[in-house]
Order: sequence, then C-alpha cells, then structure tokens
Amino acid sequence: MKNLIIIFFALLTISLRANGGDNEFVAFSLKGKVQYKNKAADKAWTAVATKTPFYKGAVVKIGKGEELVLLHKNYKTIKLIKAGEYKIDNLIKEAEKQPADESTAYLQFIWKEFNKKHKDAESYHSEYMQTKGGVERSGCTRPLMLTPVYGEKKHGENITLTWAQDSGTTTYTVVFFENENEDTKLLELDVNGTSLTLSAQTFWFRPGKTYYWVAYPKGKPNCARYTFSIIKDEEAQAFLSGIAKQLETYTVTALDYVKAASQLEEAGYMQEAGEYYKNAMVLSNYADEFKIIYSGWLARAGNFEEARKWWVA
Repeated sequence: MKNLIIIFFALLTISLRANGGDNEFVAFSLKGKVQYKNKAADKAWTAVATKTPFYKGAVVKIGKGEELVLLHKNYKTIKLIKAGEYKIDNLIKEAEKQPADESTAYLQFIWKEFNKKHKDAESYHSEYMQTKGGVERSGCTRPLMLTPVYGEKKHGENITLTWAQDSGTTTYTVVFFENENEDTKLLELDVNGTSLTLSAQTFWFRPGKTYYWVAYPKGKPNCARYTFSIIKDEEAQAFLSGIAKQLETYTVTALDYVKAASQLEEAGYMQEAGEYYKNAMVLSNYADEFKIIYSGWLARAGNFEEARKWWVA
C-alpha cells in the first residue's frame, strides 16, 4: 500500500511470543496532532500520545504533515505518512502478511515495556539472557560480566574483559572454557581488580571461534557464562563501513540509526551497536521511546546502573 511503509529490523533470530495483552498496536512515535477513536461509530476523537494502545475496531486519523509509527505486537512497525483515516483492523492485516519468525530484541523489549511487562532493567536482562541461552545459575547474585557483551565479536590487537564490582570483593577468578560444557579450561587466572586485557594474538585465540568465559568473586559460585568470538580486522572494517554508508544522507532519522544499530547487534558488533542506539536517542532530542531503546541496549549489555538512568516508567 502506498499509504504506509512497513519497516523491518532483523536483529537476533529468536522464537518470540507476543505478550502485550489485548491491544494490537502501541504508538511508538508521532509527529503532529494525530488523533484516534476506539470505535468507528464514536463521534469524539482523542489525541494520540507515545504508548497509546490501539485495539481492534479503532480508527486513526492522520492530518497533513503528520506521521505516526505503530508498533505491532509481533514487533513490526507501520509508519503512516499520508493524511487520512486508517482502520486498525486493516493495519493488523498488513502487519500479519509479513513473516514473524525473525523479530528484534529491542522491539520485543519496547512492546513489553510499553505494556508494563518489565519492572526494571534487571528483570528485562534476566529474561533476555534466558532467551539467548545464557547460563545463569540459581543461588547466585546477578552476573558480573560487562564486556565483551554476551555474543560479541571482537577485533583489534587486544581484548579487554571487564566486570562489575562485587561488594567486599577484591580478587576475582576469570576462566576461559573450550566449549559450552565447561569441561576444558583454556585459562584460569585470579585477578585483583575488575578488568583484564589479553592479546588477541595469543595462541589459543583464533578468528571465527567462539570462546566461553566467566568472572566471579574468588571462592564464590560461578553464576553465569558469557561468550564472544574473534573476527579479522579487515572483515570487521568492511562490515562497519557498509553500515556507516547507510547513514550518509541529509535526511537520516533517529529511526534510521536504530535500524543500523539493530543490524550491528545482530552481527555481533555490540559496542558499536550501543553507540548507534545512543546516537538515535540524541538525534531524537531524548524522546522517551528512544530512551527506552537505549536503556534496553544497556540492560542487554548488563550495564544496569546506566540502564536505570534512561529507563522510562
């Protein structure tokens, strides 16, 4: 349809279910004084705001120069850009035409947060890690690992591991495993402090291979296991340059930055993705919906302190 643009962001391929309640759409962002009514027969129109839910039978009215981006419960977005009235039932059909087996982590997060499914960053992170297959063992505090972010691709001469401070702890045990079963240790060190830098050229770091690592207070249980992989510099630079070229336009929007960030995250360039999510928030003039996106990224990265700063209730 010419009246709308379907926007898709392929990120982490996960099997997801919509849990957003009975509403079919949520207002993600808007421009101008967009209006709606819950039933076509209703006479009064109501102003749309960010997070407004839309149910079957509702109608949306777009004025000249106005825009509305709707987030569907299957994590696809529909952008209405032409003046006119739109029946939610018809928009549901448009959204459902597209396959739902690939969804984006940040849109899943937004849908649930807009529908009050996550009370805080830690709650969101815990569910995200379960979805990703991250190991979190019972009887432990939250994982301490910060970087590399879970599943990250690393390139360059050195790899720096960082983890959060555990109250009353000065020495941490850092272990690298050969596989996810943790039956073969590649390296085990006791480290004073919360970081460790290793050369990417060390004999057991090989491009294309996944490594499993943990950092936990010495003498305490190992609460979780994270992964990262090594990638050649030239391969990384080629990919990053391709993403950057997508944004070489005078009309680039905050949503464009989010799309690029999602591509980076899907490909494992976690730190770079974080910068793009942050740029989107700044470009949007710190609009709530982009604060939520950035906060979600920080939570996925385990940076709860920063995530709380941008969390929108």
